[in-house]
Amino acid sequence: MNRREACKMISFILIFLLLLTGVSYIVRTNGHVKNRFAGFYAEERNSIDVLIFGASTVGTSFSPGYMWGEFGFTSYPLSSNAQRPKAIKYLLEEGYKYQSPEVVVIELRMFTYEEEEMKADEAHIREVTDNMRFSLQRLKTVRNLTDGVEGFEAKLPYYFDIMKYHSNWGMFFLKDELQKVAYRKADLHKGFEHPEQILFHDVKQDGYVATEERIAIPKEQEEILRDLLSYLKENNQKALFVVSPMIYDDEYFAKMNYIKDIVEQEGFQYLNMNEVLDYNFATDFLDGAHSNILGAKKCSELLGEVLSQEYGLTDKRDKEGYDSWDKSYKAFMEIYNEVNENKEKYDI
Repeated sequence: MNRREACKMISFILIFLLLLTGVSYIVRTNGHVKNRFAGFYAEERNSIDVLIFGASTVGTSFSPGYMWGEFGFTSYPLSSNAQRPKAIKYLLEEGYKYQSPEVVVIELRMFTYEEEEMKADEAHIREVTDNMRFSLQRLKTVRNLTDGVEGFEAKLPYYFDIMKYHSNWGMFFLKDELQKVAYRKADLHKGFEHPEQILFHDVKQDGYVATEERIAIPKEQEEILRDLLSYLKENNQKALFVVSPMIYDDEYFAKMNYIKDIVEQEGFQYLNMNEVLDYNFATDFLDGAHSNILGAKKCSELLGEVLSQEYGLTDKRDKEGYDSWDKSYKAFMEIYNEVNENKEKYDI
């Protein structure tokens, strides 16, 4: 093979890989998490002040648009349903490739779960790995999150997710999915997930009941937490650890107290929103574990206050170039006002 033929062959391979990458992005299953991650990649580099990590409660509790409108800082969640705590460090490393956050926020709910249960949870592992752009960091993340997957053949579709989604050709008939060919598509809500229907969870529990008890979290989760804390300190990264509203028993909050001790001993701030938030269990929940739009406003208000007042984030509302953030705030308030003014309509 002469030099010219070699160049043609290399060009063909590169074009093929480029096309395969675009097809892979398009056929990935659509939904809130895909929209969120594609939206993150669409944000201007080094424009995000705060990155937020954690499980599904992050997406329903914290509105970056609302916090922008009220406090003037930018934020974005890299959250996914039942997000494994082990994934957070790798997602933060991915975040650092595109952004230089002043503060990182980590929601702690999943640190109370057994790691063994999550190792076998393919759907939620994929919500992380299948929503990252192809890169060496993605390979690293897949390798570390498939530690519970046995055998080369079983692991291979995690690396090349088109092997799983190759029959998902219906995505090519959806305009929104075609626009994700580079896995970058701006998200009006900046990763916030407002339910299509607003439900009010009719609960018998009046509110949060505090406990001083301490119960150890699973050993592997404690090791993951301590490793994450060390990583944050090594990178001189400011971080806030939060517990979002949730109806749970004393054992759950005793475990949170255990986490609090570890976090504060390492010099980071811990915020249990259940202790300070004026949260109505009967009207602010979607389902007892996730906020509806009314609860999200309260959670966003509290988080925004803490971040702006205690971490010195600059108010950028008087600066140019933030039109998409103004639109995000407006969109949130339109939904909130509609629900708040017509509660009977949404009380199902």
